Amino acid sequence: MKTPTPCDIPDETENHNPWLRRVAFACGNLGQAALYAFLNLYFVTYVSNALLTHAHVNSPAAMITTVTSLMVVIRLAEIFIDPLLGAIIDRTRTKFGRYRFWQFWGGLISALLLTPVYTGIFGLVNVNMTYYIIAFIITFVILDIFYSFRDISYWGMIPAIASEQSERSLLTSWATFTGSIGYNGVTVLIVPLVSFFSFDKITASQQTQEGWTAFAIIISVLALVTMLSVVTVKETPQSLQANAKEEAKHNKSVKKVSVINDMKELAHAIAHNDQMLWSALSYLCYGIANSTTGAMMYFIFTYALRRNDLFWIVGIISAVTGLVMAPTYPLLNKKVPRKIIYGISLGLVFLAFLLLFIDSSNVILVMSALICFYVPATYIQLTIILTLTDSVEYGQLRTGTRNSALVLSVRPMIDKISGALANELVAAITVAVGMVAAANGTIPIITSNHMMMFRLMAYAAPMVLIAASFLIYQFKVTLTEKRHAEIVRELETQSIDAQA
Repeated sequence: MKTPTPCDIPDETENHNPWLRRVAFACGNLGQAALYAFLNLYFVTYVSNALLTHAHVNSPAAMITTVTSLMVVIRLAEIFIDPLLGAIIDRTRTKFGRYRFWQFWGGLISALLLTPVYTGIFGLVNVNMTYYIIAFIITFVILDIFYSFRDISYWGMIPAIASEQSERSLLTSWATFTGSIGYNGVTVLIVPLVSFFSFDKITASQQTQEGWTAFAIIISVLALVTMLSVVTVKETPQSLQANAKEEAKHNKSVKKVSVINDMKELAHAIAHNDQMLWSALSYLCYGIANSTTGAMMYFIFTYALRRNDLFWIVGIISAVTGLVMAPTYPLLNKKVPRKIIYGISLGLVFLAFLLLFIDSSNVILVMSALICFYVPATYIQLTIILTLTDSVEYGQLRTGTRNSALVLSVRPMIDKISGALANELVAAITVAVGMVAAANGTIPIITSNHMMMFRLMAYAAPMVLIAASFLIYQFKVTLTEKRHAEIVRELETQSIDAQA
């Protein structure tokens, strides 16, 4: 049977029907976010609990360390690849658009490769460990690259289907809303579904290889279905998209372009978009603080609050706030400028760290801090996404070239940098203060000196980063909604003049 391509998929969501377009676009992030959560949050759990159950290895702990370390190295290496993937997407020219092409192939290949990763590469781990590691590296690298193609092209698609601020805000908030459902849905469903599909005859509570494979298939199917939804969204041939200069450049006689020239153009596009860089730096400061604290939540509940039985509340608060806050952003942004939203949101996060620093052994203070920490998270992410989206036209005005996917590859790249740095910081903090015994079921008492060190590293240091994020965005990011509207008008005038 012939494999369908984007050409075979009908354009059901024409641009004259904005509601269908919004729904189709938003549905795409449902499966995309679920795949991301499953691969990034629970792969280590799978490796620890099920991968090596039937494997013949002398030291399972060493092998677990090897496999998870390989994943981290691949992730860090891909940080430097993302801008190149964005440049490739920007250079793509097909009759069904540049973004839908990568939505289709990125979504298809990443979804198909997810299941083998959660089968021990079809049981190869039980046959030959060396061959498994080689196959795992190849499979994971390809999966990660094509997932990045899908993720970058997805967010890069927003300026290609909407130029007005209100519509971009709606598309971004709808996508964030469905992404929250997919991301948090994995957390809610993974334990019951993996347990349900686990065929263990000895104990019903054990989560086996079969259960993890079944759940991976479910996520893969969801990712494929939602990918087919988003590729029906037709890219708009706006004057800003198909400006005369860009098309003239593309339609020149065919010539070979060296990799060095490609890299120079990439560096030029990044260096001349200062608003993208300042927005990225502000988000990086927030991202490191956010990722570190998110990863430290378990240790806060276990060692500081000493109530790890209440840890499930973290997931509930995170899920509920994500679902509630995303739909309200467009309504709020109509009345309140992004700078004010971003500033107040960071202020709440700062307050969360302050409450934890005061006393993280007090249940009321900790729960209040959780609310202050998670409520503004969606607003912060949406503000940065919209600012980066607007910086596409800003960069186009300054350089004469439109680099949508390149610009919007910045946020996923920062997320990966933040996650990688956060893992290192969490490891350093837990080792430094002696939080290393929870794995064997005991909860040792942390000395007052070590607890003070923990408070300084886990709360005070992130407060500095949040303050830096606030100052950078307030004083260096000048790309407001009003300024973006002026840029759009300038570009439209240039395009009309060029066509005259």
